[in-house]
Amino acid sequence: MLLNYLKVAWRNLTRYKVFSFINITGLTAGIAICLILFVHVKDELSFDQFHDKADRIYRLQYNILDFNIARTPPPIAQRMTDYFPEVEVAARLFGRSVSVGVAEGNNSRQIYEEERVFFADSTLLDILSFDIVQGNVKNPLDEPFSVILNEQIAQKYFGNENPIGQTLRLEGEYNFKVVAVARDFPTNSHWHFNMIMPYQNMFDLEASTNGGNLRSNLDNNWLVSHSYTYVLLHPNQNPAHVNERFPDFLAANMPENMERGQAFVLQPLLDIRLRGSEIGAGIEAVGDITQVYLFIGIGLMTLLIACINFINLSTARALQRIKEVGMRKVMGAWRGQLVAQLLGESLFVCLIGFVFGFTAAIYLLPEVNVLTGKTLTVQDFLDPITMVAFLGLFIITGILAGVYPAFYIAKFKPVAVLKGRVADGQSSGFSLRKVLVVFQFTIAIILITGTVVIQDQLNMFRNRPLGFQKESIITIPLFSSNFNNAFGGMTEELRNQLNTFEDQLEDNPRIVSSTLSSNVPGLGAVRRNVLPDGRTADESVITPSVSVDYDFVESFGLELVLGRDFSRSYGTDHTNAFIVNEQAIEKYEWGSAEAALGKTLNLEGKSGQVVGVVKDFHFESLRGVLDALVLDVNPGLFTTLSVKVEATDLPQTISFLEEKWNEFFPQKAFDYEFLDEQIAEIYSNEENLANIITYFAFLAILISCLGSYGLIMFLAQQKMKEIGIRKVLGASVPNIISLLAKGFAVLLGVAFVISVPLAYWLLDLWLSDFVFRVSLGVDMFLIAGLITFGIVAITISYQSLKAAFVNPANILRSE
Repeated sequence: MLLNYLKVAWRNLTRYKVFSFINITGLTAGIAICLILFVHVKDELSFDQFHDKADRIYRLQYNILDFNIARTPPPIAQRMTDYFPEVEVAARLFGRSVSVGVAEGNNSRQIYEEERVFFADSTLLDILSFDIVQGNVKNPLDEPFSVILNEQIAQKYFGNENPIGQTLRLEGEYNFKVVAVARDFPTNSHWHFNMIMPYQNMFDLEASTNGGNLRSNLDNNWLVSHSYTYVLLHPNQNPAHVNERFPDFLAANMPENMERGQAFVLQPLLDIRLRGSEIGAGIEAVGDITQVYLFIGIGLMTLLIACINFINLSTARALQRIKEVGMRKVMGAWRGQLVAQLLGESLFVCLIGFVFGFTAAIYLLPEVNVLTGKTLTVQDFLDPITMVAFLGLFIITGILAGVYPAFYIAKFKPVAVLKGRVADGQSSGFSLRKVLVVFQFTIAIILITGTVVIQDQLNMFRNRPLGFQKESIITIPLFSSNFNNAFGGMTEELRNQLNTFEDQLEDNPRIVSSTLSSNVPGLGAVRRNVLPDGRTADESVITPSVSVDYDFVESFGLELVLGRDFSRSYGTDHTNAFIVNEQAIEKYEWGSAEAALGKTLNLEGKSGQVVGVVKDFHFESLRGVLDALVLDVNPGLFTTLSVKVEATDLPQTISFLEEKWNEFFPQKAFDYEFLDEQIAEIYSNEENLANIITYFAFLAILISCLGSYGLIMFLAQQKMKEIGIRKVLGASVPNIISLLAKGFAVLLGVAFVISVPLAYWLLDLWLSDFVFRVSLGVDMFLIAGLITFGIVAITISYQSLKAAFVNPANILRSE
């Protein structure tokens, strides 16, 4: 009997080729998307679970005023183990970039600028799970000036030589001995390392005049957000008990003059990846649990659309199989056998769809990795959990797609079937079919509306005036990226070198100007303690601040509203002059730009007057509010050289810059980026989301249109005699097209009405994360509706026209 069922299933599959193609294509697309998203979501949910003590590990989160950040003041970790009995061990971690070469006497081989270089307390190895494959396994960070490399970096610098005991030279003068080689953390880790060195040695890499001051400053600074703090609790301890006692901990340890409304909370390690998007200053980019839910929903909805196609086409074809069902019943088949046969045919079609879907998922994997920034492989599909989920999805899909058509066809009474009286059954079937078609189109319209809105939001990010020039600006870090430079990294010798360097740059006609600063517009600012005129000492305000050179305003094209720019001719601007933006006037309640001129400011001990007001510009991401900003001239804090260049002959210009840089600063690898590309990178997450939603919307509408094509094809075949009679009676081609298509137009209209409020709610929820956002106008929903209507109209037009132009004599000849 089973063999007979398989033969019948195959014959039906090959006999109705168009219907089979539509069903299999829809299932293939839905299954491929579901499988890809399942692997993606599983990877997201697996972050940091490879650590042996993951359920007991936490990272300290720092809340100060309106800011939530992952960096914390360094003194906390050292005192937590003494104060909290729940804490087994705590460790600090500080990351930066470093210029690195292999030490050869007083020189180095080729210098590289290495990212992902960290300084850590030795206790970090008691918290996180490091897989050390060579060298000191027990205590590699106990020895000063030691370094742990990952395997790739060890290969990069030492090739096939044994790296243990070898020496790397950092920043051209500091030697570190390789004591261990460890495997880098897997891809599903919230941070990765190239090198790890003892925490205290980070001060030794600073200029000799600053290292001691930094060590003393950070050991006692309870305000600065500097290091990441990881905490391991004893087994069976409740982190809430630690969080509740943090205010008492701070009161017992923090100096009164540093109290600024700080609060700290333990964030579970396993939450960092997906529940850390609201926390700034993370080590690497994080995901978003909302997007995970979104991808799960989209995957299931796409597969559901494919199942709806299957149900609709199967019930539509029921009339072509009722005589077969009637004969089987007359020959003694009972209802359960018919249901089993028809459900088996559904599973057979699903099996084909799943094989094709699995193949398609593997084929599309490289493109998916580009979109998501992951490195998923075929092995992720062959993982036991994935295979079990795949099998479960296959069974659920087969049953979901086939159970209603099976029971619908099997319920016909044989007498009614053989006499052709099955109208009642058809009525209920067509009613459900209409509901399912509306559901399909509703999902498609929501996805298309989402694509339109997300693209508009991205265009707003790309095209919104930022208030400064970002094109043709090259940024060059003066030092290897280091947060400690906020405390001063510029020496007088380096300042003089830079002045000479800039003078020589001006000799190149392709270089328009250059300027120095502590931060670059569009990429953020350091928040510092500011005491504005009119406030008492305990009413200071945490305000973003950028230290700039005299030609900063002109180089970036900032607009002066009132007052003047910084100028060397005044002689004292570097000691007692400030420029503020318009938001600062509002925040400090100074009333107007005119009133602001001459007001006094105290920026963490530097006191002076406001000499100018600049028009507000977006010095940070458009995701955040436009905040107050204070500019001052403080060469000791400069970290970046920005060079404005002509847009032509860029390779030659960059080559010139590199040649001059290596001539003046051989100890620091030449590293540069274009400012507009750096700013665009900030919105890469939204860019990827827009691309993913666009692809899903395309697939959803494609599957829906395939179903519509199949249904209009069936409807045309069913109404052929009616069409012939109508043509004989004088019906025109538009009349016939209207007869076939008007039902779909009505269903599409109903879907549009349902989708608009749903899409509005979902998109308004997504846009709520952005301070600067597009408005959800009627035009966005109309565009989505018209796109859907146009695609559906094109889809069904061929079959409608084919039916409308048929010769009635050929149809009615048998009557």
